[in-house]
Amino acid sequence: MMQKVKKDINNFFKDVWGENPLTFYFSFDGRFNRLQFWGALITINLFLRIVTEQGFVILTTIASFVVFCATLAAFQKRCRDINYKGTLVVLVYTGTFLLTDYYNHITLPKVLENVWRGFGVLYVLSFIIVLFFPGRKEKKPDIVSPLLKRPYLYIGICATLFLLGRGVMFYLGA
Repeated sequence: MMQKVKKDINNFFKDVWGENPLTFYFSFDGRFNRLQFWGALITINLFLRIVTEQGFVILTTIASFVVFCATLAAFQKRCRDINYKGTLVVLVYTGTFLLTDYYNHITLPKVLENVWRGFGVLYVLSFIIVLFFPGRKEKKPDIVSPLLKRPYLYIGICATLFLLGRGVMFYLGA
């Protein structure tokens, strides 16, 4: 009886967190069901929280970009599971990731403040769609966001923008 329970628990953890975390979290191939997506988000954000609590700015910067890559892969896998290309989700998540630091340190004009709120609503809606829609039985294996046809090129562009933004924030003293 105890062996069966232990085996069931091990299988559950393999289903949620995968056999190899590096390929499970950083690969843009495959699919995530809802449980795997939840597990990935919890693990990724817990990792960022632990690193952020250490207080090293460079380590936090590197960790937040690692989390961006892993979360982007998780979003793409989950979108593939619900047969959705996910271009809007990718754009909204990338924009939120790149602009959040600026928003926390810069006072925006009223017009841009309303645009940012609209962007936040889009982020929440896209997150809810990806998080709660059930997977489709008919799978389309080649469905992928046009932005992520070459995911590492996209991540390289985002890394450049991210580092430029951090450099500007450092220069401004924020």
